[in-house]
Amino acid sequence: MNQKQILWQINGVCKLQRSFMNMRNNGLNKSISKHVSRLVVVPLSIIGILAALSLLFLYGTIPMHNLNIRRMERALTAFVEENSDAIVLERMKFFGTRYSSSSECTYAVGAFMTTDMSPKDIIIAYENRYASFFGFGTLPIGIQIEDHTDTLPLDNPADDWTTVMSNRYGKSTANTTYYLLYLYSPGHTFLGDHRCFEWYTADYGDS
Repeated sequence: MNQKQILWQINGVCKLQRSFMNMRNNGLNKSISKHVSRLVVVPLSIIGILAALSLLFLYGTIPMHNLNIRRMERALTAFVEENSDAIVLERMKFFGTRYSSSSECTYAVGAFMTTDMSPKDIIIAYENRYASFFGFGTLPIGIQIEDHTDTLPLDNPADDWTTVMSNRYGKSTANTTYYLLYLYSPGHTFLGDHRCFEWYTADYGDS
């Protein structure tokens, strides 16, 4: 065997050794990469899932609740417009929890109005009237006559509305009656809407 052949064989062995080392290194790198991927991808996946669940818990039902409020406002408007002689002074709405110590979703929309009709005629016009909503069932049309003896529970937004409007516009007279028409649906689940959590200030403004 001449020198050239020996060098050729040595070169071949070296190539095989390099190939073997490369294979070992590649296998080790792949193993390390898989291990690192598990350490990084799994926690990130868990964080992503938790973030998605948090978003659903805090915001998932907001579009539905906003739609429900608009549906209630449209239904109330239909009843308001029945009395063409009445003037709408202000519109109100309430959405959120009524309490500072518990979470729940309550809907209420109202219209404070004035008319020359007597309190008795107004009550007759609206008593035993209802609005129907998918998901709500049948809601009675609430009516509060300013200076009337009827009282409401303190957690009903209409009670506060009547007091505020009375202070703002004054008392009814022999020729002018102030009254409130409203729709009220309390105690729905708070899941999916952060506005219904106990720490959130309810939307208690003008409509």
